[in-house]
Amino acid sequence: MRSVGISTILLYNLPDYCFKSYRFHLFGTTVDLSQLHHLSLQCSLGLLVFLAGSLINRHQLTFPNIQTAGKFLFKKLAKLFPLYYLSLALFCYLYSMFDWTQIMIHVLGLQLIFASDGYSPLPTLWYVGLILVYYSLFSLLNIHKISVLYKVAILAFFVVILCVCSTYLQIADGRLITYSLPFLGGILAAKNNLFDARVVRKAALINPGLFCVIFSLCFVWQHNYNLTIEHNAILLNLLMFSFVLLIYRLSNFVCQNAQVNQFLHTIAYCAYGIFLFHRPIWFALEKMMRSLFLVENVHIITASLVFLGIPLIVGVSYVLLTLYDRYGITAWYRPDAKI
Repeated sequence: MRSVGISTILLYNLPDYCFKSYRFHLFGTTVDLSQLHHLSLQCSLGLLVFLAGSLINRHQLTFPNIQTAGKFLFKKLAKLFPLYYLSLALFCYLYSMFDWTQIMIHVLGLQLIFASDGYSPLPTLWYVGLILVYYSLFSLLNIHKISVLYKVAILAFFVVILCVCSTYLQIADGRLITYSLPFLGGILAAKNNLFDARVVRKAALINPGLFCVIFSLCFVWQHNYNLTIEHNAILLNLLMFSFVLLIYRLSNFVCQNAQVNQFLHTIAYCAYGIFLFHRPIWFALEKMMRSLFLVENVHIITASLVFLGIPLIVGVSYVLLTLYDRYGITAWYRPDAKI
């Protein structure tokens, strides 16, 4: 499932480095794929956020006190942030971000909390800020000593403050709310083994058709109202959850093939590295094609980004993740420990 999510992200970002547009001229007709392009992003992000919630709760941990919760959070962030900092340095160059205040906001992973017109989050890397907030809330709300009433109050207070800040003060990013339900859904799916429930299994049988209907409704809604699907929370969440269920069923079918299963596991292992480094690698490859080899044909550039760039992205990600897992992360903690 993670391999599907990251592959969709790659397909979404690829045109930024070749066609630069989502309007294509085919057989004398102009085809605008921008709305489909945007909906594919919501599907993939919903899937990745759902998996993040499912994976962090796979052991269904509770913490006796805030110190234990803090250690758990630190270990999770120790897996994310070192490679994130390497990617952040590359992104600062790519997007000419040399404002030290903005850099420090990204270094702390608070780019969505302090998002504003003056300090907008970097493309792609905003996801790390999203996961930091969700992981922090998960750790806090799983402290055993905090009563259920207080946990509900904390969560409600956070949502209200976030809504006020993003709506009236313009200093927070609404994506923290947009993807909260998929993250919560992943947590609940891991806690209750929802995918093994009879109701979910029956729903999976009709879900492909249901997903097509929901996707079509989202497309029509965007087209008629000229607004992105984020403005319709109900349709957006139906789209994301139906896509999660669709990919779950598809994954069970595909992974019965041992060779395909091994390939998908490799892509899934590299997913975080692919997410962090695909833009810098494509940026460098495009610049090299245009400046060094003087290639301006968009089709040749696209072929290079796909057939040379994607294997390079996967290879670089695999090497960096393997080296960090083998040598870097052991300096922080024992990765085989549950907490």
